[in-house]
Amino acid sequence: MLDYNRFMFTQHKAEHIYIHIPFCIRKCRYCDFHSIPHDCALEERYVRAVLNETALRKNQIGRVTTIFFGGGTPSILAPVLLTEIMHVLKQSCEIDADAEITVEANPATMHAEKSETLKTAGFNRISIGVQSVHARELATLGRMHDWNDVMETCALVRSAGFSNLSLDLMYGLPGQSVESWLHSLEHVIALNPDHISAYELTPERETPLFGQLSSGAVALPSEEAVAEMYTLADELLANNRYEHYEISNYAQPARRCRHNMAYWQRKSYIGLGAAAHSFDGHYRSANTDDIIQYMERIEQGGVPVIETIELTSLQALQETVFLGLRTADGIARSAFEPVIWQEIEKALQDDTLQGLAEITPDRLRLTSRGWLVSNQVIASILSGIEKLPHGR
Repeated sequence: MLDYNRFMFTQHKAEHIYIHIPFCIRKCRYCDFHSIPHDCALEERYVRAVLNETALRKNQIGRVTTIFFGGGTPSILAPVLLTEIMHVLKQSCEIDADAEITVEANPATMHAEKSETLKTAGFNRISIGVQSVHARELATLGRMHDWNDVMETCALVRSAGFSNLSLDLMYGLPGQSVESWLHSLEHVIALNPDHISAYELTPERETPLFGQLSSGAVALPSEEAVAEMYTLADELLANNRYEHYEISNYAQPARRCRHNMAYWQRKSYIGLGAAAHSFDGHYRSANTDDIIQYMERIEQGGVPVIETIELTSLQALQETVFLGLRTADGIARSAFEPVIWQEIEKALQDDTLQGLAEITPDRLRLTSRGWLVSNQVIASILSGIEKLPHGR
């Protein structure tokens, strides 16, 4: 019987905070994240609930090294409310002087005063959803901004003092060509962001875009074209000094997203707000995604957690593998018993996996080709591990 206990960490306080802001101007056609149309009457009540949840769960928060406001569209909130959340966090938590504090933004919601207010409030990293530079592709996605909005927003946030700027792009879009993807990449690189995310579109069943694809109203590029888009991004960004440090993420030196790295390294974090998730090293939990129910539970003095899962040692091991192999750092041999590492090496001897991973004396990483088919590689590794006898 194998001892999996090294994968079970003792419960400890959160070093990272995620705050979910569920409001959007309107929901994008591809999005299945929990969000609703912006409601000025509701946003203040929601923020009060988030602040009260912070107080209720204060004892679960330790020394904080990253804070991430995601959504939805956090930048749609009134600047005074974002400032108030930051003020309460600073009063309630011990936050590192060099903590990374990120806010996601839609170019259609930004202006000079808001940029300056966010910087003054304590935000030091801003992540802007660009997705594409082409009007037709943006319209297909249901985005409300255009490329001019992006350029203006980047200039505004730089002028406000943001020295850590991240831009999001998407590829594999309906009607997108390799040439139009190259055009988007080149335009974004020209803005010299510190970080670029390049996500492959995954059509989710409960979205309008999925319905359009199912009806034949629009069509995705071929698998070959999508693979070419991935390779093009990998090469072009590397040539422009961006490190490919995670399957979908690229960063200039020392500009990896520290908050997202915490997820992939299985560090403790707490999620505040409707639909937010938390992890303390042993348990994963989720808040209700019903915004009204979330606010009512908080207002009644209760916590909004509706699900808590205690991980088994095997589940923790599985997470260590599939989260670690998402990153350029990969997984360390020292984290595994010899018999488990031998099973990992054995899985990679399959002819179909040749060239998809590299093993050094102390570490395993996926190659760039391996990242392109990471699910296949990881499934093969986990399949071998799961056949070994193990305890809880």
